[in-house]
Amino acid sequence: MTTTAELDNLKYLLNREVELLESFARQEQELQNAIVDREWERLEGIVNEMSDASQSVLSVEQERHDSYTRVRREVGCPSDVGFYDFVAHLDLGNRMEVSELYRRLKVAVMRVQALTGGIGSYITSATSAIRDVLDELYPERKGRIYSRAGHHSAPDDRAMVVDHHL
Repeated sequence: MTTTAELDNLKYLLNREVELLESFARQEQELQNAIVDREWERLEGIVNEMSDASQSVLSVEQERHDSYTRVRREVGCPSDVGFYDFVAHLDLGNRMEVSELYRRLKVAVMRVQALTGGIGSYITSATSAIRDVLDELYPERKGRIYSRAGHHSAPDDRAMVVDHHL
């Protein structure tokens, strides 16, 4: 491919990755809502969809990286330069367009990271609260017990049914 065609491909892939990440963020928002609403069947479907979506993001990410590497080489940039140093080698129109796409990509990534962090914090907090309640209700199950081999074992292997409203 020529530099122009490869640069157009890079712009397409940047835009495509932004679209996929924005879609992934919407799915994460649905996931968060399903967790908060305790809709476990819906949650399972969302997780399956997100698994497929994450594979699409990874695939486009790899294509984008490969395209970026080819364009960077074609414009004569060394491999250790940052993205904005690379963009400085482009003409003004392409520089502005590629920079804007890259900014959009960074914002989409930060949004996904924020949603993922929020879900993780919520899950950690909810798990901790349930564990604290169970420790108070069943003090004999509190703490860690280890076998002679040094493996963690439950103090009591009886099954426990927990109300879903906890």
